[in-house]
Amino acid sequence: MQNDDTDQKIISIAIPTYNGSEFLTETLHSILSQPLSDKVEVVLCDDRSTDATRQIAGKFRDDYDNVKLFENRENLGMDRNFEQVAAHATGKYVWFCGQDDIIGQGAIEKVLSVLQGDSAVDFIFANYGQYDHTMNNVIADRVLCLESDVVCADAKDFLSTVGMNLPTFLPAYILRKSLWDRIDKKPFYGTQYIQVGVLLALLPDIKTYIIAHPYVKGRIPDNGWQRSYLKVLDIFTGYLEVITYYHRLNPDLITDAIYKEHFQFCWKNILSLIVKIRLEHLSLNEKLLERLPRIFSFAYLSFVKMLLALPSGFMKVMVNAAKMARGMLLKKHDQHAA
Repeated sequence: MQNDDTDQKIISIAIPTYNGSEFLTETLHSILSQPLSDKVEVVLCDDRSTDATRQIAGKFRDDYDNVKLFENRENLGMDRNFEQVAAHATGKYVWFCGQDDIIGQGAIEKVLSVLQGDSAVDFIFANYGQYDHTMNNVIADRVLCLESDVVCADAKDFLSTVGMNLPTFLPAYILRKSLWDRIDKKPFYGTQYIQVGVLLALLPDIKTYIIAHPYVKGRIPDNGWQRSYLKVLDIFTGYLEVITYYHRLNPDLITDAIYKEHFQFCWKNILSLIVKIRLEHLSLNEKLLERLPRIFSFAYLSFVKMLLALPSGFMKVMVNAAKMARGMLLKKHDQHAA
């Protein structure tokens, strides 16, 4: 049972963890080094890590009164661990944070000022920058090019403002917990984008606020998954599954124009990944095979199935031919330009 409003935390910074020992200390220091009022708690939920993640989180729990640590009885996977960590939160708002990201100085104070200044705000998009594995090299200093904060007039205004940058990145995502609890999350299990699914369900009826300054620093770790074509394919198709779900459920929200933009971005990457998967003599797992009919029309699905059925040797010949044709076109273009 939660406390009454006078004692209830305002923000629960919720960190789902799994084998995150490399960066978790840095992440927690970025949060706990800031002046936290008694209205902020940090909640970690570990998904049966096999490294030192639980030990690191346990030390912070022992050293800080506002840090809580929970452990799943079994490995639940990414989406269900997001759900679990939010379930353990006691704040009015849940602010998700990745186990390797940095919440910069002043960020918590800024979010508190927004929430305390306007009690009607339901969701905050915290702008962020993207950095490499070491956090030394900037990939993008901010994903939203805004000069000042934006209070969105409605769902369409929000979607127009963020464009292709839906809040897939955890520390960008701050939501009223009572709204999070309201939504059935089962349709998004396995997509790796449960938080996006929840937001799109709520978006037509909530007040949203965008913080322009990129207080948050997102790490793009070089920890191996990027080189697994099947894992990357799972990410792109999972995202497309959530967008497709809402395009069919609420076409006034995810309009044809919005859907087409997201679809084309994902489709280009999915095709490239399928070619690489075939060249590596890999096969799609059951989860991916079951997802394809949910995200593709008959024509697109037929084309994907054709690619998957092609012998890898023939696929290699096609790829080499395409490279040669592209090289010839570029050479011809250069000759004309000269």
